[in-house]
Amino acid sequence: MKRLVPLLLASCVSEPSAVPCTTDGRCLPSYTCIASACVPCSGDECETSFITLISTGGGLACGDDETCARFPPGSLVGTTEIEVARTTQPTTSIGRVVLSRAFAVRPLTLVPLQEIELTFKVSRQVELTDTVTIYRTLDPRGTWEPLRTSRDSLVRASAFSDGLGFFALARGNAGPSTDGGAPPPPGDPIPGFGAETMFPGGATGLHGLAWDPMERRVLFADFRAERVYAFDHVAGSPPGNPIPYRSASAATYGLAVDATGRVLMAELGGRAISLGTGTDMSSRLITDFQGQRFSGPADVAVRSDGAVYFTDPRFNLMGAAAEIAFNGVFLRTSGGALTAEWQGPANSEPRGIELSPDERTLYVTDAAQRAILAWDVAANGALSGMRTFGSTGAAPDGVAVDGAGNVYVGTVAGIEVFSPTGQRWGLVPRTGGVQSIAFGGPGLRTLYVTSESALSSFPVTTPGAR
Repeated sequence: MKRLVPLLLASCVSEPSAVPCTTDGRCLPSYTCIASACVPCSGDECETSFITLISTGGGLACGDDETCARFPPGSLVGTTEIEVARTTQPTTSIGRVVLSRAFAVRPLTLVPLQEIELTFKVSRQVELTDTVTIYRTLDPRGTWEPLRTSRDSLVRASAFSDGLGFFALARGNAGPSTDGGAPPPPGDPIPGFGAETMFPGGATGLHGLAWDPMERRVLFADFRAERVYAFDHVAGSPPGNPIPYRSASAATYGLAVDATGRVLMAELGGRAISLGTGTDMSSRLITDFQGQRFSGPADVAVRSDGAVYFTDPRFNLMGAAAEIAFNGVFLRTSGGALTAEWQGPANSEPRGIELSPDERTLYVTDAAQRAILAWDVAANGALSGMRTFGSTGAAPDGVAVDGAGNVYVGTVAGIEVFSPTGQRWGLVPRTGGVQSIAFGGPGLRTLYVTSESALSSFPVTTPGAR
């Protein structure tokens, strides 16, 4: 790989212009143009540079201050210009002492959802015992979220991010929110989180979660091992080993339990929704839409009357041809009618799906757009009034809802929590991130989460809706 040479191109532009940036990159005074947005800066505290990487594989891009971004193989193609913009002013919203300038990274040919390793140089004035956290935001004037951060020496700290944006390094541990220590507002469920409990047992591809209230157990799927397991989290402390529920599960990715106790499984590999009726007993419930096979259902939710909602993105076809020409959200009514309620564009990726406590709103996470979508649900189950309910700092996956209507979303950084109106309460950071999420246990006061290799739980004071 060729040596990377940073070239200083511009500092703040003083000529007035509108937001976003004009075609020539001009912004209002005290702003600079970064990623097509005018960002606050002041004088010599703001600069923009380009680093040119000549590589057909991954590589390491570093600036003069030894801030680096390592890109994975396959993410960069040919000659790539990486924009690195630094500014100190926007980091005030973190609420902590910032040890490095914030910066934005924008390689023009980055493959979506590829992780980037970020490395910062830490001032030697920071003691080895001091903790540091890397923060990320899509808008430096908004909320910053902490990333998983490791520190391997006195002068370096690194973290992974699954997307681009602004980053900054700050002193101290990441709290459950980035409000700088202000008292939580009324209704915020995050202060009610207790200590995390890790469950025993190794896995390589955990994902789907569902609480089975009749059997008093939590079900979870290992889609790579093609197994579904049951865990009794009520009877023992510490809990025992998981019990196999279904083998050869066709890479089940999402789970739900209906009002009668039947287990519904969204099969990525089987490209269908299956119905479990007992240990290793299952049957295909939904296999195609108008004669066309699904691409690979990712998650499923069930209304109290038996209506089934599920997402069908095209991210796991593994070279197979897509038969349905859109990323879909589907409804199978209690009477058996199947409809495509949302035909998502190619740049969408619907993942997690869940109903509000009153079942009048349906939430779907869109991993590609980092958004939570919402629809109004009619009495007959039909969806209308699609809107963006909220935006997440990292690509969202699983979703759950508590009894107060708060929405919980799993991301690579942890659990992002939103109010019923879409206000972002904050982030509960978790090492390893969160892929699937579900309430369960006595009184639905346990929040279960999976990362790819671990199942764990948090006691909560705000109970789940289901």
